Amino acid sequence: MSGLLEIRNLRVHFPIGGGLFSKPKLLRALNGISLDVQEGEVLSIVGESGCGKSTLANAILGIQKPTSGKVLFEGKEIHHQRRRDIAERIQPIFQDPQSALNPRKTVKDLIAMPLRVRGAHSAKEIGRTVDEIMELVGLPQRLGHSYPTALSGGQRQRIAIGRALVTRPKLIVCDEPTSALDVSIQAQILNLLADLRAELNLTYVFISHDLSVVRHISDRVAVIYLGRIVELGPADDLLDDPLHPYTRKLRSAHLSTAPHQELPKPVFKGGFPDPTNPPLGCHFHPRCFDALEVCETHVPGSVRRGRSDVACHLYTGLGTPGDDMTEIRRTGSTEEE
Repeated sequence: MSGLLEIRNLRVHFPIGGGLFSKPKLLRALNGISLDVQEGEVLSIVGESGCGKSTLANAILGIQKPTSGKVLFEGKEIHHQRRRDIAERIQPIFQDPQSALNPRKTVKDLIAMPLRVRGAHSAKEIGRTVDEIMELVGLPQRLGHSYPTALSGGQRQRIAIGRALVTRPKLIVCDEPTSALDVSIQAQILNLLADLRAELNLTYVFISHDLSVVRHISDRVAVIYLGRIVELGPADDLLDDPLHPYTRKLRSAHLSTAPHQELPKPVFKGGFPDPTNPPLGCHFHPRCFDALEVCETHVPGSVRRGRSDVACHLYTGLGTPGDDMTEIRRTGSTEEE
């Protein structure tokens, strides 16, 4: 079923290094991502730093052009449309509001900026809309002429949310929007985002490394490892009973808020691999305690288990003696595509 946002076999590759006598290496930041996001849904993207989360966010926003594949919004390819048209319907909320806001602009000026760029509103209309947005995101009118440097982190993030909402977009891309905030303020911002979603029928693509935040806000979760989705499913299913070994290890490594709880023990073999020279087969197999022989040579295809999709040979039935190699070739690949 198609959705408000459709991502089809998206690949984003970057040449790295190179010189007069050497060729650049190729960093495959995204390597065949396919997703649908339904209107009104919250889809969270999780994974370690460097897995491709922010590159995916930039591709959805139209900032990063794909190497191949498509990103469609309301059935139209994003990168064939004017940036201004896309910006009216898809808006970002970034990780650090302090660096995302111009310190020389007042709160009202910052929120009004997208409307002024559009140039389709009178000063009176802009003022009225800004006042409505400030009330909507919980900013007192007395702060309208304040500068962001004089405000708290939570208030600055409310400004960023207000600026994102002022053009009445349908999709908000949230890139770690609470990670720079105190825990108590995180809860306020998450509750605000949930209220705004219900009131305005917003759709979120929510990027985070914090699984407790993801559980609180998400309908579905996609887990990315080295530019590929390894598991996708309903938030409760995926976080309560994860299928992929990588997802299980992410959950095991999560810090507990319980008193006197010890720090989690290391759960991966080795470190994060070189993204310019990823392992053959399943990229996760060098770090996986459950790896099979087939994992070293064949990229696993995605299979359905319950309400989730998982890309792992533990579920393809291909890791036992006497495997049918024709089935392996249909389900996975031995080389980078």
